[in-house]
Amino acid sequence: MRELNFGLDAVLKEADYKIKNNSTVDDLKKNIREVVLKVIQTY
Repeated sequence: MRELNFGLDAVLKEADYKIKNNSTVDDLKKNIREVVLKVIQTY
């Protein structure tokens, strides 16, 4: 909740990409790789 006082909620609402960290470390790494590759291919 402390982060919300710093305006993190506004930043998250404006994010182009979001990665949920609600599984295993391996799943998180896989999701991060997919998003990073998508960003690289887009720009």
